[in-house]
Amino acid sequence: PPTLVCWTTWFAPPVAERLAPEPPRVGESVLCHPAMTALPAPESVTLPQLGNTCYWAATTDAGGNLLVGTWPDGKVWQVPLRTDGVRPRTDGVRPQGQPAVVLETKEPAITCLRRGQGGTVWAAAAPSGRLFRIEGGSAKEFARVPAPYVWGLCELDDGSLLAATGPEGKLFRVGADGKAEVLHTFADRHVIALTRSKAGVFCATYPKGKVYRLDDPKAPVSLFEAPKVAVQCLAADDAGNVFVGTSPRAYVYRLDAAGQSKELYHGRSRHVFDLIPDGEGGVFAAMSVRGVLMHLTADGQEWRLTDTPTVDYLALAKAEANEVVATTLGSGLRRLLHSPAQRQAYESVVRDAGVASRWGKI
Repeated sequence: PPTLVCWTTWFAPPVAERLAPEPPRVGESVLCHPAMTALPAPESVTLPQLGNTCYWAATTDAGGNLLVGTWPDGKVWQVPLRTDGVRPRTDGVRPQGQPAVVLETKEPAITCLRRGQGGTVWAAAAPSGRLFRIEGGSAKEFARVPAPYVWGLCELDDGSLLAATGPEGKLFRVGADGKAEVLHTFADRHVIALTRSKAGVFCATYPKGKVYRLDDPKAPVSLFEAPKVAVQCLAADDAGNVFVGTSPRAYVYRLDAAGQSKELYHGRSRHVFDLIPDGEGGVFAAMSVRGVLMHLTADGQEWRLTDTPTVDYLALAKAEANEVVATTLGSGLRRLLHSPAQRQAYESVVRDAGVASRWGKI
C-alpha cells in the first residue's frame, strides 16, 4: 500500500577508517568523484498507514509536521515528524502522536500544498478550484478560483496568492478578500508549476514546456523552453537558480541567475515530479516510473539516494535538520541524517608490493 518515505543525505565519519584497507561493505553506496565516500544503507522508520491513496502533494508546517494531500479522496493529513522538538528520531521509534486528517474536502484530489507566511499552509482541491487556509491543525475555506485544477500556489508579500491553473492556462491573483482575478492567460493548456524565492517568482506551462519569470505577472518574461519534453515541476533557490524537471523523459535543468541553462541529469525514469533546492546550488529530485530519488549537487555530482524501479516518487518536502521527505506509492518512512560538516575525503596512498608507489594517490 502507499506509504511515506523520508530521506536525507549524510556522509559517515570517519571515512578513512571505513574505506581502508577493506572495500565498502554490502549495503553501502560509494561515490568516487572527486573523493571516495561511503554511505550506510538507508534505515527505515515506518509511519502508520494513511490508506490506499495517492500522495500527490506535500509540505511541512511551522510545527515540524508533514502535511500530505491525497488522491482520490481529497484529504490533507498531518503527520508528526519530531519527538523532542529538536530533531527527528533515527532509532526506529515512531514519532509521538498519530497522523490526523486536518482537511476533508469530499472532492477527488488535493492538487497543491504550499507553506505560506507564518504558520499558514495553503491547499487547493480539484475539480472545484477551492483554496483552503490550514493553521494550527485546522482548515478553513478561503477562496474559489474559477478553474478546476490549481497546480501551484505562491503567497506574495502583501498576503495575496498567485494561483497556477489549468486547463485554460490561466494565472490568477487571489486577494486577501478571497476574490480572484486573471493576471495572464498563457498560450498553453496548463500553468503546471509555480515557485518563489528571494530571486523572484517563476512559472512553467504544460505541455509546451516553457519557463517564465514573473516580475510583472501581467507581462511574463520567457526564460527557457525544454527541448522535446514537457516541464512538470519547478524549484528556485535564493541564489537565483531555477531548477526544471521534465516529463515524459526525466531531465533536470538548472537556469542560473544570468539566464544560462545546464542539463544536470538525464536518467531512465520517465517523470520528474518534484524538486527541492539543497541551499548550496544543488537540488533533490523525485522521479517515477523506474523511480529514484536523486541529490544533484552544485559541483556536478549525482547522489542516487535510492533506486527502486517499482516505486513512484511524487512529492518532496523539506523538514528540519536538512531532512527531505518524499511521498511515494512504495515503502516505509526512511530518515538519513545529513550534516555537511561531517563530510570527509580520504586520500589513499597507492601501494605496490607493500610499499608506497611513486606515481600517485587515490
